[in-house]
Amino acid sequence: MANEIYHRSNWGNAVNDIAWGDVYEKFDATNEMFVRSDNYENSNETDKLMAAINPKPSILLTPTAYDNGSLHTVKPVLSPFADFDFTRGTIATRVNEQGLIEDVTDTNLPRIDYTDGTGSLLLEPQSTNLITYSEDFSQPAWNKSNTSIQINTTTSPSGNFDGSTLTDNATSSIHRLRDTVSLSASTNYSLSVFAKKNTLSNIQLALINTANSNTISKVFDLENGVIGEELSQGGTTVSDAKIQNYGNGWFRCIIVGQLSSAPNQYQITLATQSTGNSQSVKQVTYSGDGTGSVFLYGAQLEELSYATSYIPTSGSTVTRLKDVCLNSGSSDLISSTEGVLYLEVAAFASINNFQSISLSDGTAQNRIRFTLRSDLNRAFFQVTDGNTGQAFINIDITDITDFNKFAFEYKENDFAAWLNGVKIATDTIGTVPTINQLNFTSGATSQNFNGKVKSVAVYKEALTDAQLTALTT
Repeated sequence: MANEIYHRSNWGNAVNDIAWGDVYEKFDATNEMFVRSDNYENSNETDKLMAAINPKPSILLTPTAYDNGSLHTVKPVLSPFADFDFTRGTIATRVNEQGLIEDVTDTNLPRIDYTDGTGSLLLEPQSTNLITYSEDFSQPAWNKSNTSIQINTTTSPSGNFDGSTLTDNATSSIHRLRDTVSLSASTNYSLSVFAKKNTLSNIQLALINTANSNTISKVFDLENGVIGEELSQGGTTVSDAKIQNYGNGWFRCIIVGQLSSAPNQYQITLATQSTGNSQSVKQVTYSGDGTGSVFLYGAQLEELSYATSYIPTSGSTVTRLKDVCLNSGSSDLISSTEGVLYLEVAAFASINNFQSISLSDGTAQNRIRFTLRSDLNRAFFQVTDGNTGQAFINIDITDITDFNKFAFEYKENDFAAWLNGVKIATDTIGTVPTINQLNFTSGATSQNFNGKVKSVAVYKEALTDAQLTALTT
């Protein structure tokens, strides 16, 4: 595994500075907090003093320390610890510090993922790759139309020599790979593949019902890393499309959508720019010469409205179980009188309004709950005491898939929410429930949070407005 994995004995002790998402703090009398400068080199001299926040967090989670079955908190540094119980039950993949896709073979090992360039805890739902041969495109299951495939011809995003080359033939026609599948109508699916320019620089992804030609489809430009034309048919459209840069010329191309009739085929098609077209329209029907090609790796089809981390297959569908992170904290570390919950998190493209992070007593009857909603591009904090709602604050967000810093301050008849350095709203009526657990759920053991986490902190004391501004800036 990569270098960022530590066990508790490797951290040092409370005299060390602690990294904290985009900030870090010093363990001294002032507990000064610094925001990292662009040229951060473990020196306070080049960093901006953010604030001197005297109350220290009682619980601090950063994506730096874990082992099989446990996600360690950086604080407390001495017993009693506030570690999370972590389970997944299956192997999974992540992008490591070197930017390469690697297997996490310990089935209950948390994943620190570097897809965005910096490490964050990856918490995903259960998902199945419905493509049975995700890497070996030479298998008969992949029907080759006016193309040939050569496997193990280039270095893939895994860092191994297991990428394939898809090459056209000298025919004026459509040049593609395709496979059959049995899917459901009016259901969201995401189709993705890793692709790299060779002599051709465009591919098309498509999900089709061949009986009536209903299609969702997009063209992807592998030279410029942009999404091209939509070539959908039958009144259907792509609901989402992304092209993600994985380095070394590789991009992950993703389409999301649904058909009103059941899809029965997915396709990867070579595309080329039409000759003399001033608008640079990409064509999937063209005259090949037997040398036009792109590199491919890692095809994936999921019954989800976004693409999750890569799930390799080699002859059958494969399911990765959900990440579950529970049971941090205690009544000594979480105050039922006053305090602050701090979060630096990002959602996936789609997250419903039940997937949460919470302080609770292990039930939904007594909790302080944080949730992101993709349908409204909004977050909310909810306080429930004795199964009775006490406070509810909405926070509109520019983009929930970006990392945002949230803080929620709670005290009887005094609740306030903060986003990225701004005090958003207050609620001045309500009681505080009895709470003693920090969970990546809605309070009990269900409705697990799905997203990426850089930091979570709990304070046992309320902070000033100036401190909360500094904390979330």
